[in-house]
Amino acid sequence: MVWWKRYVRGVLVKSGLDKRFWTPRFAEKHFDKADLMMSVGGDIYSMALGDLPNDWLGWERYATRKGIPSVMFGANMDKIEDLPAAKQQELVEHLGRFRTILVRDVANLDYLEGFGVKDNVSFYPDPIFTLRPETEIARDPIRTIGINLTPIVRREYGDPAFVRMANIINTLAAEGYSIKLIPHVYDTEGSPMLDDRIALDHLYSFISPEAQASVENHTGPMSLVDISPKIADLDLFIGARMHSCLNAMTLGKPTYFLSYSTKARTMVDWLQAGPMSDTRERIACGAADAVEPETVLSFIEQNQPGENMVKQRPVFVDRKMRDDIVEHMQSLGVL
Repeated sequence: MVWWKRYVRGVLVKSGLDKRFWTPRFAEKHFDKADLMMSVGGDIYSMALGDLPNDWLGWERYATRKGIPSVMFGANMDKIEDLPAAKQQELVEHLGRFRTILVRDVANLDYLEGFGVKDNVSFYPDPIFTLRPETEIARDPIRTIGINLTPIVRREYGDPAFVRMANIINTLAAEGYSIKLIPHVYDTEGSPMLDDRIALDHLYSFISPEAQASVENHTGPMSLVDISPKIADLDLFIGARMHSCLNAMTLGKPTYFLSYSTKARTMVDWLQAGPMSDTRERIACGAADAVEPETVLSFIEQNQPGENMVKQRPVFVDRKMRDDIVEHMQSLGVL
């Protein structure tokens, strides 16, 4: 951010005019030429610990002032009820200004309707399913297991959740499995509140010396291009980051979602009722602070390949769904 913008922002905040006159920290000239603002996600609204992320609301306000329509893709929200009443109202008004909000699981339709956000909300699967609309179920013997933990788990549950996962890793190593620690998010400034690599280093410190011989921690670059091949080399994945789990699942791997909110549960519910209904055993969900070694061992066992297994190829997004969403966006005048 250029120095004068930092100064102007400070003045606007002090005077209470920041919401009315919010401007982007960067790329303002490019943004002004845009025909559409697309916000991807939505969980950012529940991560500000009782507050709202001003810049995320600011982008939409700025777009609205400039006459640029806004849409949200891959949305999933929770914890709105934890906000103070005034913040709830501010968020609801913000969401109402989007031309459309596409939520990534059907449970979120009902959730948002409970706060009066309904008329501009539709269901469409997570963006990763547009990148990988179908997958072939891998049926390899399970020998190598990937594990992801995040700073969010530490923030929510503290070190006991890390000790719990370390004990699971100790058990898996004793059973002869190889373990790879897989990050999903990194921070260029190395913030322990954001960077999975720091969380995984912390997890590694709790693993017994005997088990550490079976554990490979992540080294090297961090990007989808770097991480996806590592996940592709796994036989099973256990993860706390939603998109690390979806990355593994859409690569055909059995995937255990570690939940720290309702989002993992509602995603697994949708998958098991829909695209994965014939392969429900391939995914499961458990609380990050309560999962037991026996649960993980049982999940591994039920996904070991048997004889005469039929090849299965779940479809997450088909042509009709794509055509319908294009028609929907065209009807709104944003395509």
